[in-house]
Amino acid sequence: MKRFILTYLIVLLMTAAYAQKMPQDYFNEAVQWEEAGKPDAAIANYHYIIKHHPRNKIYVNALYNLGNAFAAKKEYRQAIAAYEKVVNSGYDDKTLVGGDIMASPLGNLKHYASMGIYEAYDSLKQYDSALVYLNQANNVNSYEHFCGNAQASKDIYMSLRYADLFENLKDSTSSEKALLQTIFHESEGNTEVIQRLISLYKYRGYKQLALEFDKAVDLLKEEADSRYPAMKNYSIIFRKTEIKIPDLFYMSADEPDRAAIQAKLKECYFRGIQESL
Repeated sequence: MKRFILTYLIVLLMTAAYAQKMPQDYFNEAVQWEEAGKPDAAIANYHYIIKHHPRNKIYVNALYNLGNAFAAKKEYRQAIAAYEKVVNSGYDDKTLVGGDIMASPLGNLKHYASMGIYEAYDSLKQYDSALVYLNQANNVNSYEHFCGNAQASKDIYMSLRYADLFENLKDSTSSEKALLQTIFHESEGNTEVIQRLISLYKYRGYKQLALEFDKAVDLLKEEADSRYPAMKNYSIIFRKTEIKIPDLFYMSADEPDRAAIQAKLKECYFRGIQESL
């Protein structure tokens, strides 16, 4: 009888300990499984959270990580299914998650999930579907960040992804337009963008390109900012592509002067590549 009572108590204690295991514990374990190279164990934990704790604050994070785990296993259809649930959730990408501001203090899970779907379709070589979700990540679920430099870095990354995708779609014109969008993001390291354009322009005379560029700069467009009327936005139209001049390009000037911006544009790194073609 005593042995039975002792065994019963042990079972009760074990059950209580198991019951006290929180969703965050399962999530942390799943991350550890992934880091240990055991994605199936991680997937089991994420599934447990999704099934039993749909109202928990980490539910959407579990869905997103589930998508990542399936993508890592190259099970792209299942990854897409998980990511789509994130995109269709009520999650707000502006949710504060803390951490270093340079690492994005905002959640951005819908943006990342849209990018995950794009990457999955890209891996499946279904480029038309990939384009739909890249547009979604860029326009509908756009990247949220307080820092202008971080936004500029993301712009460069998106510019390159669009260029890759259009190349796969055999659309070199659209690829060029995508790359041109970030030719003035010098402060955030757009060297790869410039090199890709050099490759596209290698059969074109640099003198003609230089003339086209200088003419575009001479016709610099200046408009009042719709959100902040006291401020102005600048852009040029080069090779039938409207290119916005980012604030970071001329932010050193207290009151940007049209002539000063034009002079700086004609001295920019992109203008210098004409000499190397």
